[in-house]
Amino acid sequence: MNIAMLLEMAAEGDPDRVVLGSHDGGITASDLLERCRRAAIYFEKSGAEVVGYFGLNEDTLPVALFGAALAGIPFAPLNYRAPDEQLRGILGRVAGGIMIADDQEVARLNGIGATNVLTKDEFAAAIAEPVTGEHSFVDPEEIAVLLFTSGTTSEPKAAVLRHRHLVSYIISSVEFLGCAPDEAQLICVPPYHIAGIAAVLSSVYAGRRIMYLPAFEAAAWVRLATEERITHAMVVPTMLPLLKMPMASVRSLRGKSRVTVLTPPE
Repeated sequence: MNIAMLLEMAAEGDPDRVVLGSHDGGITASDLLERCRRAAIYFEKSGAEVVGYFGLNEDTLPVALFGAALAGIPFAPLNYRAPDEQLRGILGRVAGGIMIADDQEVARLNGIGATNVLTKDEFAAAIAEPVTGEHSFVDPEEIAVLLFTSGTTSEPKAAVLRHRHLVSYIISSVEFLGCAPDEAQLICVPPYHIAGIAAVLSSVYAGRRIMYLPAFEAAAWVRLATEERITHAMVVPTMLPLLKMPMASVRSLRGKSRVTVLTPPE
């Protein structure tokens, strides 16, 4: 299976369920699938060999992720915190692709050798019009996501995640449309973190609405969790002290809220 089939199944099972954005006026499963199909056609026509993402969390991310999957092209979210020297090497390994970036990152990317860089607004404009066409079969052995290591001890290495690996993990651990329509996941980990990718796939398949916080900031996290009636959130241990509230208070944001603490392997 292609990871995009997780979205296709959700769109067929409950097309009008809001799966992305605010509880008021968010994007439904069918709308998200349509945007991803347009993105896939755009990627295919461009001849891109990889789809890069360079910037903060935003609703653009799942569109690019699933669009790349439908097109059979690897998706590579890059670490915008990496120094230029490391980024030059990484960019060389994702050459021949499209890079979707925050406005303020375009000049930096161009300055270190990136080509075919689109702002998120330019990408949205490129896929704004309805399209027709079928997508070719994507072998489950094909690469779905490329995640680059931080490079703290050596040159960044690419962790290769294939479609069959990711789909198998989601289907075996998540109940299809098992979430109530009012459940929502707050994602604040960076796009290049595996937890961010896993949260998108599992939430879409489970029917849980995704709400993005562009970058972690404690006051903004609490405010968004309250305003958007978040029921599930994911933080790493270093974020917890910054929230400046005990776990009991975090849970009290809503009766069934749950915070999952990610801890590094021993």
